[in-house]
Amino acid sequence: MEANSTHTVSTRDIIHAGFQEIGRAKERLNALGEQTGGRVDPPALLARLAHSIDPDTALANLADITFIRQREMKGL
Repeated sequence: MEANSTHTVSTRDIIHAGFQEIGRAKERLNALGEQTGGRVDPPALLARLAHSIDPDTALANLADITFIRQREMKGL
């Protein structure tokens, strides 16, 4: 799985990575890129998630962790 070189992911990339929830995965990947101020590169992350047994669950868990971490940092 080779992700494209832009900072967004295509539907084709997501399908090739093995995701079942295509629209949700695209939203989460792009949101992670935006929420982290570009520190997360969605295509690079997609390439890594493609190697997991369940990329949908892996991405959902990562998005949850990132959201909780950001919320905690804002509360400090």
